[in-house]
Amino acid sequence: MTGFSEVIVSGMGAVSALGVGSDALREGLEATRCGIVASPSGEWAMAPASGFDLGHWMTSGADGLPVDRTQLRRLLQQGTRSSHLSVASASEAWTGAGLQEVDPASIALVVGGNNLSPDLFETARRRREQTGWVSARYAIQSQDSHQVGILAELFGIRGPGWTAGAASASGMAALFQGWLLVRSRATPVCMVVGAATTPSRLEFEGFSTLGAMANLGTGVDPASLCRPFDAGHQGFVWGEGAACLVLEHADHASRRGVAPLGFVAGASLIMSPNNGPEPTLEGEIRAMSQALGAAGITAGQVGHINAHGTGTPEGDNVEAEAILSVFGDGCPPVNATKALVGHTLSAAGVLEAVATLLQLRGRFVHGNPNFGKDQSQPLNLVGPHSRALDSRLALSNGFGFGGFNGSIVLERAD
Repeated sequence: MTGFSEVIVSGMGAVSALGVGSDALREGLEATRCGIVASPSGEWAMAPASGFDLGHWMTSGADGLPVDRTQLRRLLQQGTRSSHLSVASASEAWTGAGLQEVDPASIALVVGGNNLSPDLFETARRRREQTGWVSARYAIQSQDSHQVGILAELFGIRGPGWTAGAASASGMAALFQGWLLVRSRATPVCMVVGAATTPSRLEFEGFSTLGAMANLGTGVDPASLCRPFDAGHQGFVWGEGAACLVLEHADHASRRGVAPLGFVAGASLIMSPNNGPEPTLEGEIRAMSQALGAAGITAGQVGHINAHGTGTPEGDNVEAEAILSVFGDGCPPVNATKALVGHTLSAAGVLEAVATLLQLRGRFVHGNPNFGKDQSQPLNLVGPHSRALDSRLALSNGFGFGGFNGSIVLERAD
């Protein structure tokens, strides 16, 4: 182990455009399968979690939970599409970590999320216009913290809990807070959930006006639109997904006889003094450097970088320059999971940390089918096919509008 690797990952779960469960995510990554399709309206591209069916999941994926089916059904009826995806990913992580054996008062819960369900607002507004009535449930469901309550009731969690909001870096902010909690022994276990953001048409139009979203266009293959670090990049593609990592102190896991899936060797979350959408070179350099420093390693020891890589020209160019500033000529292989699952916004930091750990454990780095044109920066980009990875350490980045910069160093457990 390196640095502060007493923080282990004892469970993980994921739902994404590549399927339900972390195994489906791993298989899709290794096969370099893209889940991006055209939206139903044909106006945008998107990467929906179309393989997730709530009814099917309740009959096949809810085993091992500490509630009966009646209570589970009641909780899910109170939730939103976003919370349903969170429950599915958290349930996989909970069961995998064996948390049913742990004192619920010693488990913390942090949900990364910012404005998770704007589509809910649009639905409520239309219903009010049609009926003159607003459901009392909307007052609760519209709060991001409602997911914390649903998950706490589902698992019986009695430790500390809250939401972490940092725009598209919300998942990374939640991971950073969970890492601090466990590393400081404030709590021996923390469930970190990256929650799905379900935009309404208004958000899609806003991102498009900002120039941050890729335009589908007539005759364009949707799978070709998300092009991180490619000369043809024109913006991100929205992806639907959620993920969960269970962080646990190594001593606590050892007493339970739980083998680690990996280690959180170091993490960072720092601000740039900028409240707009523009990325900042200095902030991204500091985030990566501080994560490496917290892990007690040098840049040369990192064998893989899972970049934030949204596919927006300015964002990609600044991140590429920041990576080269930190890693220099010895830059390890760089890929971007968003090219396969889209930009899952609040969930991105956690989902991409799960993807990074899966690659470390599987000893591969996934391909990026839309890389390959002339690059403005000489990054060591992974091409259209997966390649072997022989390294114990990887770094994953997560940045957000408003000056949020975060990085996490993950280590493979042998």
